[in-house]
Amino acid sequence: DGCSWTMYCRPAGFWKEQGGGANAPMFRGLGNAFNWMVSGTVRREDPEAAPTMVGDTEPEQPDVLHYVAFGDCGGRWNPGHCMADPINLSVVQKILGYDNTNTYSYLLRGLNYDDLAKTDGDKTRPMFELWEALSKPYPRKESYEAFPRHGPVPLVAFSPAPTTSAWWTSFCAGRHLSHVYQNFRERVDPFMDGRAEQLWTDVLLPQKSILSHNIPAAVSHGNRELDLILIVARSGRRQLHNREALFERISSEFNDKAIATVLFDSDIPFTLQCALWRRARVVLGIHGGNLGCAPFLSPGQALIEGSFECSQQSTAPMSMFGVAATSNGAMYRCVLVDKCGDRGCMESGGSIDIAGTITTIKEIYEV
Repeated sequence: DGCSWTMYCRPAGFWKEQGGGANAPMFRGLGNAFNWMVSGTVRREDPEAAPTMVGDTEPEQPDVLHYVAFGDCGGRWNPGHCMADPINLSVVQKILGYDNTNTYSYLLRGLNYDDLAKTDGDKTRPMFELWEALSKPYPRKESYEAFPRHGPVPLVAFSPAPTTSAWWTSFCAGRHLSHVYQNFRERVDPFMDGRAEQLWTDVLLPQKSILSHNIPAAVSHGNRELDLILIVARSGRRQLHNREALFERISSEFNDKAIATVLFDSDIPFTLQCALWRRARVVLGIHGGNLGCAPFLSPGQALIEGSFECSQQSTAPMSMFGVAATSNGAMYRCVLVDKCGDRGCMESGGSIDIAGTITTIKEIYEV
């Protein structure tokens, strides 16, 4: 479906030389622990045999997919980057014919899951739920022992580069539904919904709202009747500097709506961050990692992104968050961040154009 299908895989993997050349730099400083990866990505009866290439007779489908993942979370977790990696896994599974019952993923360099407690709410293990939804995941040091290094390994797939994911197609100009995102949602939504129901408390939304209007003292997980405008804020980088003034103006203009400003920091498990998003009619926030739940929006919802540049033309490129929203059938609109002429000034955050935001919300409710 156009540019949202930007990631492709050769079902049979690399030649031995290509596998080593492409992946050897990832193993520097890791000793011999990863020699099994450099030697080839697909093995048959003979562990030293060259992988099958496209055009050769295909071997019988192996029972298990071993997926070796290198990620883009960087030195510090950022859902604006980390989202690319599980999306890529879901595409590889679709192409090769695997699911969460027969996929083992080994989360290596750039995925930041080493030596961490496995509790869902652990601040240092964000988005691990997505890997659990798609596979049996192992952080890097656990991967040393979990990967079957002795004897033939029928099928190993290296992760594609994160920048080849549909998540990074911010150059896409079309607003269209994406089979990549549809496949991703079909695979992860049941798990995410079940996990959110387990973790949800009736006071979650009022408790996490730093500013609120028409929010009941208790909001059950199953209640979807709240007509919610959700203002997504964060601490640290890219703060929404005028969040109080923005909240007051929205509350005044949309007095009959439920309005909440929530600080989306890592003390809210990612499952619950997305559950809060999925309750909202309109989600509003400044460009950055706090918009990482955009892939979980659906038809009938809208995302308003504050950015240093905007174009409402249907043929204009969008940010990754806009692509994710529209690829799932949600609406996307952009409002300008005041006194911000380039991406650099957004590192410390900015103030969203309040008048433009009010006009945009009115337009959304009129559709």
